[in-house]
Amino acid sequence: MQALGYEIYETKDGFELEGITRENIQVFSKRSRSIIRKIQHSGLKVTPENRDRATLTTRKAKHITQTLEEFQQEWKAEAAAMKVEIPLPGKPQLNLWEREQQKMSYRSFITLGR
Repeated sequence: MQALGYEIYETKDGFELEGITRENIQVFSKRSRSIIRKIQHSGLKVTPENRDRATLTTRKAKHITQTLEEFQQEWKAEAAAMKVEIPLPGKPQLNLWEREQQKMSYRSFITLGR
């Protein structure tokens, strides 16, 4: 994501995009809401173990009937209807290897330039 120019921040489960709020994420988390409803409907507590079980028992087979472009248009329309602003990527960021190469180049330049 960073290589594409998006800024990210770490979370306990991985990472999130900078500029996307937790509320924005919940708008598109239909599957998570479905899983939680299933657990609660069963009278159980929402725990990681129960989420794992419900995830397996509620998954439906995917029947893809739309193209990627059609899905993207649908998602954009849904985001606009919910007033979710999608951040645009900034300048692509260097990956770790490229950053290290750049640092070495700077060090060489400074050392040789003296």
